[in-house]
Amino acid sequence: MTQAPMVYRGRFNDGGMLALTGALIIYGLLYSHLASFLTSKAGISSTPIVLVIVGMGVLLASGVFVRRKLSRSSLMLMAAVVAYVFILLGSLLFMDESALSLTQKRLTWALTAVSAIVLLSNMRSYRLFLLVVRLAILVSALIVLAEFFSGFSLPIMMTNVPGRAAGLFEGPNSAALFLTMALPIVTIGLKPLFRAFWYALIVTTVFLTFSRGGLVLCGMAIILVEAFPVQRGGVTSLRRLMLCIVLVVLVVALYGLVSTVIVNYFSSSFDSNAASRARLESNNSSDYRLYLLKLAWDGFASSPFWGHGTGAGDRWQADQSVHNVFGLVALEYGVIGLTWLAGFMIALWSIPKPFGIWAAALFSVAALMTHNLMDGPTYALILATYAALPAIFSVHERCMPTTRSRTHLSRHFRRLEPTARR
Repeated sequence: MTQAPMVYRGRFNDGGMLALTGALIIYGLLYSHLASFLTSKAGISSTPIVLVIVGMGVLLASGVFVRRKLSRSSLMLMAAVVAYVFILLGSLLFMDESALSLTQKRLTWALTAVSAIVLLSNMRSYRLFLLVVRLAILVSALIVLAEFFSGFSLPIMMTNVPGRAAGLFEGPNSAALFLTMALPIVTIGLKPLFRAFWYALIVTTVFLTFSRGGLVLCGMAIILVEAFPVQRGGVTSLRRLMLCIVLVVLVVALYGLVSTVIVNYFSSSFDSNAASRARLESNNSSDYRLYLLKLAWDGFASSPFWGHGTGAGDRWQADQSVHNVFGLVALEYGVIGLTWLAGFMIALWSIPKPFGIWAAALFSVAALMTHNLMDGPTYALILATYAALPAIFSVHERCMPTTRSRTHLSRHFRRLEPTARR
């Protein structure tokens, strides 16, 4: 017998409408980077939007409205976020005012993450959730395509790196990261043909950002969706894994051929940096990132336990911070920070299958190529989305109990499987 989702009874039964409003704000304004784009181009502050999300989360958590009980994995991730706050505050005690701005930015990440987890976990319909996310990602991707194929001649200059499309994200690497992290989610419940459409759209969009890390992450996302399908509750098989490996080999070979043809055909549109990125070749940028990573581990060796404090990557001899979350955490917070990061990854893995597998794998790969995944409210929404997925997909009136057992999860997700595959 299917159990009803566990809820806390408040005085008002419109917590679901509050959560839907929050989701529209989260993906329409923040995740899409529309709010930060308006801040950059028109000087309109995005702080009120973040405060609205935080206020909605606090309102739902207060018990005034009927609200769903958070999953165990969500609570673990929220505990990891709170632990990170204590690390930030502890580091601030030994730092000067130069670290205050960055600390505030990371505290905003923590506050937004917790609030967004509460908000999204109270979505009453997974179909509405998927619709909101798909629309936000579709529009964001189309804007990137329009920017590139217009020859970067749109009325408003979007990208901050000439020759690399970025759309509302402004930074090409940010565009690749946020679009790719959402790829597994937008494909949930779709037939193979429609999944292929999303794969083609996101791969093409990421290719035009010329982000090598984004392409690697995009390939990882596709493999995760196909190897650990949501329709089977994240359960894979040796046959499926072997097919994915063969697919990867074919795609890599095809990519090498296609990228060479495109670069040769559009050679007048590409500078040397974009061409080398399109071919996934090493250049000054990749060499410099390796140099920064070496500096970070040298810094860790000089203060392995406490680290050098928040913002250490902005106070050293290089003119950039390290492009690697593992190296950055080791540099700033030493063994204490690395211990926290290990716990954070374990909390991601604890999310019920296949979402936990997707989240842990994507966060690990993204961490190898990103400045920091804990800076500002937009990065918090990546975490909140994956943390809330088990609760979102347990609210359908006719299916899925709140238990975390593989049997019940698999039974529910098969409802999303296309009829042709049954």
